Amino acid sequence: MTFDNLPLTSHTVIIEWDTTKSSKHAIDYIDSYNQSVTDANPCLGVTTVGCNPLAPTDIFPIPADPQVTGGGVTPIAGNLTMFGGDITSVSPYSYADGAGFVGDKSARIAVTFTANVANPVLAWGGHIASRADWGLTNSAVSIPGSPYHTRLIDLDGAGGNQDRSLSEGAVIFPGFIHIVKNTTGGDATFGYTASPSPLANCSITTSGGTGGGPGAANCFFDTITNFQTYTVTENAPPTHWAFDSLNCSVASPNSGSQTVNNMTATIDLKEGEEVTCTYANHHAVNTPSVSTTVVPAGPIKIGDSAHDTASLTGATSGAGGTVSYALYSNNDCTGLVEDLTPTINTVANGSLP
Repeated sequence: MTFDNLPLTSHTVIIEWDTTKSSKHAIDYIDSYNQSVTDANPCLGVTTVGCNPLAPTDIFPIPADPQVTGGGVTPIAGNLTMFGGDITSVSPYSYADGAGFVGDKSARIAVTFTANVANPVLAWGGHIASRADWGLTNSAVSIPGSPYHTRLIDLDGAGGNQDRSLSEGAVIFPGFIHIVKNTTGGDATFGYTASPSPLANCSITTSGGTGGGPGAANCFFDTITNFQTYTVTENAPPTHWAFDSLNCSVASPNSGSQTVNNMTATIDLKEGEEVTCTYANHHAVNTPSVSTTVVPAGPIKIGDSAHDTASLTGATSGAGGTVSYALYSNNDCTGLVEDLTPTINTVANGSLP
């Protein structure tokens, strides 16, 4: 903010900013003018004598807005910066539209300073409310267009209301793509082919039947600013695992789309969207069978020898268990011959000796 023709005395300027629009957080607080753009130059295009962004004449800490801290948000510490003047005080916050965040609200402060030149410059920045602070659907990304402003209320009790609107195109709200894996019947490692960049091939190892998602080390792609179509495909599942389903959902939708085709998700990501695709697989357990054969077949005469053979089919390579052999004295296999001990063979590595 540039002033003109000021007497070299004390002055008070009141500034205001829109904190909510339709109960969505807009500019939630103010901070330093160079908080994000470190080389911002508030002296550009002004004729203030000695205005040098590297050598401000005064820096004054911005007090935290109690409404913001009361809402559970910790503001980034910032400063009001003066070129050609000295800031002497900043008033408590006031709310011309009423306290709180319901509807359209604003906050304002009064800055008192002493002018050292006739056209000093006062600089600060507006913090765009983020989803991380206020929730997926309560931040500035959920406000269509750019109807939130910062304004001059008055200078020394006079002067008109002068608005400055925020350009929507000046702020990019990143997107996110999260891959989540759910399993039944055990845990395993599953691979994914994902493109284009910043997506990359990745894998998820489940624990307790789940893996991936926000905060995961793999298959979690955040702060995406290239809004285009992405694809994610689950690779062939590990041995004895079968694919069940794939579902995609989006938080803070913004006209993007998610298409599912078998094990592939096609995501047309739009600004500010957070897409989660959940794959489900189950451990495909085989059902082995045991068949027996008596040798020789048919009636056996007294004095002849005979034996059984057993065959195990349909078992996995890691199958285990036992198969017991016994000799019975009747046809319904209920009378065990007492002087014979049943033979027990142990299944090892999926095979029966």
